[in-house]
Amino acid sequence: MNSSLKLAPTKPTTTVSTFGAVLRVTSGNFLEQFDFFLFGFYATSISKVFFPADSEFASLMLTFAVFGAGFLMRPLGAIFLGAYIDKVGRRKGLIVTLSIMASGTILIACVPGYATIGILAPFLVLLGRLLQGFSAGAELGGVSVYLAEMATPGRKGFFTSWQSASQQVSIVLAAVLGYSITQIMPAQDILAWGWRIPFFIGCGIVPIIFILRRSLQETDEFKARRHHPSTREVYATILNNWMTVLAGMFLVAMTTATFYMITVYTPTFGRSVLKLSASDSLLVTFFVGISNFLWLPVGGALSDRIGRRPILIAITVLAICTGYPSLTWLCAEPSFERMLLVLLWFSFFFGMYNGAMVAALAEIMPVNVRVAGFSLSFSLATAVFGGFTPVVSTYLINLTGDKAAPGYWLSFAAICSLGATLFLYRRATVFLK
Repeated sequence: MNSSLKLAPTKPTTTVSTFGAVLRVTSGNFLEQFDFFLFGFYATSISKVFFPADSEFASLMLTFAVFGAGFLMRPLGAIFLGAYIDKVGRRKGLIVTLSIMASGTILIACVPGYATIGILAPFLVLLGRLLQGFSAGAELGGVSVYLAEMATPGRKGFFTSWQSASQQVSIVLAAVLGYSITQIMPAQDILAWGWRIPFFIGCGIVPIIFILRRSLQETDEFKARRHHPSTREVYATILNNWMTVLAGMFLVAMTTATFYMITVYTPTFGRSVLKLSASDSLLVTFFVGISNFLWLPVGGALSDRIGRRPILIAITVLAICTGYPSLTWLCAEPSFERMLLVLLWFSFFFGMYNGAMVAALAEIMPVNVRVAGFSLSFSLATAVFGGFTPVVSTYLINLTGDKAAPGYWLSFAAICSLGATLFLYRRATVFLK
């Protein structure tokens, strides 16, 4: 790697202050993933309330298309909000992203159904998803860069892994809420209004997150810089380093496709494809969230010891070789036990790979546009590979008649990330400016 791109660490004074900083900066990530997971889990209910159609397939496809549309806004958020964060600072920028995200969350939770306000209902849901996607475009990059800049020497991978680890806490909480609701309420009540309860809880969490984030301190590295680039300078630097951004997008492909397959898509896959109960799907998601949380810091810490490249290569090769066969084994005799084993295996892929990948992506970005560059690469990957994983998986199964067809998509994403890893670590010093 180009030595000029190394991150100068901020040195927290105590373990308590370090934990507090990590908690404050990752709190927004928690809210983002909490809402995204709920949208995926309650896709069946949302499709009937906001997108009624003649067939269940068409209704579900419309719902997942709206879910994916939010991810198309991420690159725009990365460009505009990312440039803003690189210009004014991490703290101020992350408060702005949180405000926009909260607006989308409240809108989706409160909008009446199609039967009440007609075509305005799906339009407002789409608007809420677009607001969430726009803010998320820079939220993840801003948080990851903040953690990288505050990391102590030799522990950047471990520190940045907590960006995604915070999202796993939200998945576990959302799964617990969803499981509790399915056990307490009858199905017709859940369809009518019960699915909104977790969304209202998310709205209630918003003020707490605002309080946490407002007390966030700016990183020492950003404060030490003599020059903060203008918006025009940020755009020019990103354009000059377009190969870095594009390669970074493919580097993220494995992470985002795997994550949305084992979290957002799992409940629908379990119920609609494998014909398992909603409770089974939620329990699997619960254990997947815990598994992700455990593997992420392991992957980050191990990459600090042996380097990012060996982990990125090893995990992508494993995914290519075992992704489709694992799903074929699951679909041959669907059961709670088989679904749990397969998704925990995929969770291992995600945790180990992402733990190393986030630090690697921060390291390859030019220092003056670190947030914008990181955010744009991640957002493009999420838009192409992650956000549309549910709709692509649903389409592939419908097209081929093969219930294990999502494995093709996972293998394709892994191939893209393997190629990007080899390219970046072989050519980094050639094209980074």
